[in-house]
Amino acid sequence: MNLRNILITVFMLAIFSCKQADKQPCDNDYVKGINSLLSFQLDSANSQFENSLKEDPQNVFAYYGRAEIAVLKGNDNEAIKYFDTAIKLDPSFVFAYYKRAYIYASTGQHAKAIADMNKVIDLKPDFDYAYYSRAVYKYAVRDINGAINDMTKMIALNPNYINAYYNRASFYGAQKKYQFAINDLNKAIELKTDYAAAYTWKGFYEYQLGQKENARRDFNKGKELGDITANIYIAKYYK
Repeated sequence: MNLRNILITVFMLAIFSCKQADKQPCDNDYVKGINSLLSFQLDSANSQFENSLKEDPQNVFAYYGRAEIAVLKGNDNEAIKYFDTAIKLDPSFVFAYYKRAYIYASTGQHAKAIADMNKVIDLKPDFDYAYYSRAVYKYAVRDINGAINDMTKMIALNPNYINAYYNRASFYGAQKKYQFAINDLNKAIELKTDYAAAYTWKGFYEYQLGQKENARRDFNKGKELGDITANIYIAKYYK
């Protein structure tokens, strides 16, 4: 799920909520802030959310909006501060935990990122991208079995998500379970036949299993599709 889609999802939920309940503010500054943020007019959006919070300091979505602006400006500490406030006001705010986890992970705080993603999954157990993200964070702390389990759950919820197979293959590769890795890369290639890196890594794992001609074929396919790493392996293994 890319940034713009997450923003749209969160703020459409916010607008729906404010139309359904008087307690959820939907003032003009807040709506303008949403529109400015979705247009990436960050300074205007920040001012509009600030004005909205002056009118109602309990507007969790305005804090979320200010956090997203801070993320886009590279101000991670400020973003965490606003996510903290949003979560304090609404401890069930799934996307605030989700994005705070992303910030924690991007700054090397993977234990905190995993804790936040645990909360996301507790609140929304069918949120497929939460399992994907937690798998990546677990892999970063070398919990490879945990990473595989989470990526497997992601695949169960979203069986056509190509990168889940690609990443699980790398997890299997780290455990030297090369045939499992090859199986996942075959699935990734089935879903995206021009996935250059998948061919290259499939070739690498095949070579580890002694399948040198299969590996050569896949390295050449990766090279043909533009993956420069394939050239490195061809030069190394087929002099």
